Amino acid sequence: MPKKKPQRAAPDRLHTRARGSAVLDSFLGKPLALISLLLAVFAVAQAWSYAGSQVCIDYYQFWAVGRVLHESGVRDVYSDAERRSIGKMMWEKARAQVGPDAQAKAASKRYQAALYRQTLETYSTPWLYTCFALLSSGDYDRDQNLFQYFCLICYVLAVVGMCNILGYSPGSTALAVASFLYWFGPTVSDTDVGNINRLELAILALFLWMQRSDRPAAWQCLLSGILLGSGVMFKPNLGFVVLILLLGWLVFRCHRKLVLTAAGMALGCLASFAISAAYFHSMRPWLDWAKELPRLMNELDIPLSHGNYALARLVAGIFGFRPSLVLPPLFIGSVVIVLLRAGFAGNGLQIPGSPKQADRKPSLKLDVLLIGLGGTVSLLSAQLAWLHYYLLTMPLALYLLRPGESEGTKLSTGRRVLRWLALLAVLMIALEPFKAIFNLTAAGGKAALVSGGAILLFTLALLDCLSCFQGSALKPGLSH
Repeated sequence: MPKKKPQRAAPDRLHTRARGSAVLDSFLGKPLALISLLLAVFAVAQAWSYAGSQVCIDYYQFWAVGRVLHESGVRDVYSDAERRSIGKMMWEKARAQVGPDAQAKAASKRYQAALYRQTLETYSTPWLYTCFALLSSGDYDRDQNLFQYFCLICYVLAVVGMCNILGYSPGSTALAVASFLYWFGPTVSDTDVGNINRLELAILALFLWMQRSDRPAAWQCLLSGILLGSGVMFKPNLGFVVLILLLGWLVFRCHRKLVLTAAGMALGCLASFAISAAYFHSMRPWLDWAKELPRLMNELDIPLSHGNYALARLVAGIFGFRPSLVLPPLFIGSVVIVLLRAGFAGNGLQIPGSPKQADRKPSLKLDVLLIGLGGTVSLLSAQLAWLHYYLLTMPLALYLLRPGESEGTKLSTGRRVLRWLALLAVLMIALEPFKAIFNLTAAGGKAALVSGGAILLFTLALLDCLSCFQGSALKPGLSH
């Protein structure tokens, strides 16, 4: 008799459908989860409406330089004379487009932004300006709306993606989306000015998704590295994330992953440099940007009263000395010391997601920790940190607030205390609850609250990393 053919496995789409049904059942079967979902929907709807009504003075600068590059081919965007010239030219165009009608002026977001930005602050990289030049249509209000809605979608997906990596339930994920959208001050600030911090988080989340397998293939490492390298060229503050990530992989002996991803990062940086140099018809803008960077950083010594939330500026205001050269090695050194202790802790080390005690390879959860530490170090080391920059603390906050490693796991007392302190740190960075409760108006008080929250998150993350040691009071912080 002929052998029966083996039955085919159920198609992946059936598994996906079953998984989607399970997610839906988890909402419908739990009242708190359903409430969280409704809060998330409400928060997204509110954020969508809010995003479309802002003038976006930062986005206007990116868009204006991109349009000038596209239309007239101006090359030297980093000189003081060109900043004034571009600002004046774009202001005149906005005035001519709107005309003398007062209502039209009030309704035109381009007119309002150009009125505020008559002299541009061109501190961004040539790669960023090239991207905006390639993607803008010339209709400011339309381009701005598309940018804002795209950033919102990317940000929500970034929160959902990181929550999924960290083992959040659907209800907890919905609550995280609602919380980090509706009352989180950095998110509101980034939406107000139209900056790119939401996009940076999306880049980091996509990077993690591309590395999602236990042993990512070579092409996954290369592609994710290209993405992250391009992100660093887009906004160089991600360089701290790259540094901490590579240090962590080095300590935990992820040599293959480190080499392949680093190669991808190099390719991403080179590709971004080449494309932007070709668009500018010269590599000179990159040289101008690098040459101007030290002077630009000195000019960016913005006081607390103008909205600077940087720890360095706060310390300078209180103690009268500038800690700019001290803070970066202090925070990076702290991370290195803790990673080395965790990496060489012998049998006491337990890495999240490891199937066996002997398996020392870090999982994506540890990658979230490293990314969060890198983003927070970049903030605590800077001498200029607008409120929207503190969006980079979100991965660290999600990491520290993550649920137990398995359903029904009873957390230790130390772990519960760490969670509550992490929640306090998030509230400090969010700023809005404290402003409402304490009627907080002083610039120094707000800066101390936000930078203090970032320091608390950073400290808690290092303590949580040290919980790799057996017998730690914070177990099972990193344990499987």
